[in-house]
Amino acid sequence: MQIEVLDATTAAPFVIPHYHRNEFKHVEIRSTEAIFVATNGLPEVLGCVRFCVEEGLPLLRSMVVDSPVQGRGIGNKLLRSFEEYLQTKKFKILILFVVRV
Repeated sequence: MQIEVLDATTAAPFVIPHYHRNEFKHVEIRSTEAIFVATNGLPEVLGCVRFCVEEGLPLLRSMVVDSPVQGRGIGNKLLRSFEEYLQTKKFKILILFVVRV
């Protein structure tokens, strides 16, 4: 498994079906987002983290891991890659919205 960082335009055709498979039917990918994708090779998406910067602050918009592969450390690897990215960009704070579904 590898983690790829894709721009919104490149990621959307792969990520939107991933959200739909995981019961998120109303996902909108914004052109300003960067998307961290866990994959065994596109078009297969095992999980993803959507990220953007709003008003100078990093915002983790969402994170989804496919139900059949949950518990295998994919979410952990996605978050570690995301954290490393934030450190290279010198962000010191992260905004995260949590919704229980």
